[in-house]
Amino acid sequence: MKRKVIAPVAAVVAGACVAGGGLVKYDDWRNEHKITVGNPVTLTGGTAAGGQSWTLQAGVERNRFLRHQERLCLSLMAGRRQTGGGCEYDARPSGSFWDFSQGPGSSFFLLGPVPANATSVRIVYPHRVDRTVTTRPLPALHGVPTGRYFVIDADPTGSIAADGDGAGRGDWWTVTPLDSSGHAVPFTVF
Repeated sequence: MKRKVIAPVAAVVAGACVAGGGLVKYDDWRNEHKITVGNPVTLTGGTAAGGQSWTLQAGVERNRFLRHQERLCLSLMAGRRQTGGGCEYDARPSGSFWDFSQGPGSSFFLLGPVPANATSVRIVYPHRVDRTVTTRPLPALHGVPTGRYFVIDADPTGSIAADGDGAGRGDWWTVTPLDSSGHAVPFTVF
């Protein structure tokens, strides 16, 4: 007699953990690719402190656990290694609007998608100078809303990380998308 096992499912894809929605029958997912990520598109790149190069790539995650939902994935790459980014940019507790992560060397990157009318973002960190970063258009990606993105090495010298005051704690950073008149723009789920 074949026994069906019901268990919660979690999968790791492109360095981001994606939790399955509820209980899933083992037979429903064992022989199928339920989460797939398309070929990435390189958006931009640069050189971090210490001469290490980085690129930001975009792709689409198709998640069959979530009724074939397609979501934007952004990956901060140092060579062939992903150092930051992820999928599922939204307001749920497991996700976030933006990614705050260690880049190559002592760098610390902030990145993420913003609505199409956000031409810049204001980045605020306690006891530091506020910064405004210009956004760039996202390429057309199947199933992903039209939008823009930003990426910045917010700590190229490693001074925030060296202070030990939580450069990796995204809740200490404030990112505000702004339109061309400098007004705040509400976030769009990507």
